[in-house]
Amino acid sequence: MRLVAGRVPQWRERWQAGALGSAEATGRQLEQIADGDAAHLAAGVLRRVVRPSGPRRYGMCGLLTGYDPAAAVISP
Repeated sequence: MRLVAGRVPQWRERWQAGALGSAEATGRQLEQIADGDAAHLAAGVLRRVVRPSGPRRYGMCGLLTGYDPAAAVISP
């Protein structure tokens, strides 16, 4: 505990911005759907990521090809 206790503020920030934030957004969208409001769907976009040409690497699930989400482009 003493070794990692100082990291809790950064972990909490990452959790709130990531997993918790996504779960809360999902909860709001479910409430909107339950209320018959689908307006949040108008903000949806289709993104396309080009298959990377780099080498495949071994990961926890075998050979993996890494995709870069920052390279995603919005499809017309």
